Amino acid sequence: MSGYIVGFGAAIGRGLVIKGTKFISEIQGNRYVKKESREMQGIARESLSNKDAREWYVNTQLPKMKELGNRILTLEERAKFHFNFRNQARKDTRDAMKDRKKAEELENDRKNKTWEEWIEYVKKRKGLTKMEDIYNYTIEASQRTNPDVNSKFGIKPQ
Repeated sequence: MSGYIVGFGAAIGRGLVIKGTKFISEIQGNRYVKKESREMQGIARESLSNKDAREWYVNTQLPKMKELGNRILTLEERAKFHFNFRNQARKDTRDAMKDRKKAEELENDRKNKTWEEWIEYVKKRKGLTKMEDIYNYTIEASQRTNPDVNSKFGIKPQ
């Protein structure tokens, strides 16, 4: 089988495995990311305090990303999954914040990058040139949170 899906998926190509669920492509992985979104978890837009939003981001979304992402087979797809999951988690967290001024400030000051922008950023700012190193850095960076912000809200990552 070697990463190929039998039946319908076989016609499409190699898959990624997450807890028994195969992802045929990055696009399907991204659909899974959306399935884990704020709306699908029943969190209304503009319903959380800044502290509750941060708590949800740090202790619900990021651990879920790590759990699911670690089950993807290829390094490149794992890096893309982590990158996309974190971008979606950041967007969802900002959408859930009651404090619209702070949410807009975060959106303007810490915009989500595209994959291409991220790769260029890592090459320039971190000096990494090998794609394997960039993918590993992406996975590691996507699981990190700002300790100063966590401390401000009294949040301890689990």
